[in-house]
Amino acid sequence: MPQTQSGPQDSALLSVRGLKMYFPGPRLGPWPWQGRAKVQAVDGVDLDILRGETLGLVGESGCGKSTLGRAVLQLHRPTGGSVVFDGQDLCQLKEKELRPIRPRAQIIFQDPYASLDPRRSIGYTIGEPLLLTGMTDPVARRERVAELLRLVGLNPAYENRYPHEFSGGQRQRVGIARALATNPEFVVADEPISSLDVSIQAQVINLLRELKARLGLTYLFISHDLRVVNYISDDVAVMYVGQIVEIAPTAELFSNPLHPYTRALLSAAPKPRWEDTGVQRIKLEGEVPSPINPPPGCRFAPRCPSIGPACDQGPVHLIEVSPNHKVACWLRS
Repeated sequence: MPQTQSGPQDSALLSVRGLKMYFPGPRLGPWPWQGRAKVQAVDGVDLDILRGETLGLVGESGCGKSTLGRAVLQLHRPTGGSVVFDGQDLCQLKEKELRPIRPRAQIIFQDPYASLDPRRSIGYTIGEPLLLTGMTDPVARRERVAELLRLVGLNPAYENRYPHEFSGGQRQRVGIARALATNPEFVVADEPISSLDVSIQAQVINLLRELKARLGLTYLFISHDLRVVNYISDDVAVMYVGQIVEIAPTAELFSNPLHPYTRALLSAAPKPRWEDTGVQRIKLEGEVPSPINPPPGCRFAPRCPSIGPACDQGPVHLIEVSPNHKVACWLRS
């Protein structure tokens, strides 16, 4: 299958090309010189995120979504590829050169309790990024913390409280306030609602949408909840065993999924009893391939209900089958 070569779009805040993130795996033998296997957590990802838009990233647990988000921010230094943020390739920068860029790209972590220091007040937690970026005046820093608390719907009087004194939804709002402290342009939201009650999830999602409109933010929104992704995203990328298998505008992907894995994923999404879409559940057989030793061809081939003779021939790349709709499938070549 030919690979389409499309350069970064002019309005793309973030352009990722050929991104790889490998981790050391188990030893290949009893002797040190035999080395270790490689866990291919992210393997050759291409994507663009337009300025002011939200890209939803979905896929099964363990497919590499969170690793991709962290590699984009250089929290994990990628094994290969490029991450061009506002014209600069972050992968080519040393840690000292990354420091001026880090305030512009922040992350909201999945577990708000684990990501907050239990020994520090939330005022200190939110104010620490301000101190690290040069706001040494304690009065100005406290005023900014109060402004951020109001921005995420919390009372500024809570600044002296500790994480254990808040509910899960309130703790996530603190995490959002901390991420916004440095006035970022780009935010990776790493499953920010997965640990929250359903009613609280809706509040946090609406808050993220309001902040996007108010502050002009650009999101990489990582989630396994397809309904939430459909609600908040402008475009959706589907990930499977470290690779993007389909990417399209949200409405297009949900109405016309092309990759067999995307169709199976959408068919498995829970639906209210009164919402009869007529979509039949696609049950996949077999096990998810190991990222240590993935199949040589299409990584979905061992579980694909539509497998063809070409599916094991070699790596499959994204091709554009309609405007802004790309799919990595030999059957679409």
